[in-house]
Amino acid sequence: MLKTVTSQVSAQNIVGVPAFSAFASGSAQTFTPVTDTKVELPSEAFDTNNNFDNVTNYRFTPTVAGYYQINAAITVTSASALTGIAPAIKKNGTGVASGSAVGNAGIFPTAFVASVIYFNGSTDYVELFVYNGSAGSVTTSLGQSQTYMNGCLVRGAL
Repeated sequence: MLKTVTSQVSAQNIVGVPAFSAFASGSAQTFTPVTDTKVELPSEAFDTNNNFDNVTNYRFTPTVAGYYQINAAITVTSASALTGIAPAIKKNGTGVASGSAVGNAGIFPTAFVASVIYFNGSTDYVELFVYNGSAGSVTTSLGQSQTYMNGCLVRGAL
């Protein structure tokens, strides 16, 4: 026998749910090779609950406990022929997801990373880091389509 499950979403449940999209902009952020560097994301496309700090810490600290889909991409420029980059999503300073990409001369690599992460709704936060094999900088020329982090609540805590 098949059991039917129905869900209901009311306007009350939607209001106050954290979602954000932040991106690199302005001057390109440079970083040292073979170093884990926090990516600065000073611009926001949206931040529905004011949970993303785009001035000081460049981190998302949701105030609603639950499971969040977090996505990020980093595009870097480098003078070397082969550049490997590895973005990492870090929760409370510890890596929870990573990606990688390699570029060739004239082709700047873009690496993606995504994960569903549980947040306690009070002290947990997430940041974007990049590890690069050679000197380079985060690309900002195309705004929010090149270097960004975004996320939203996909399921509340039980």
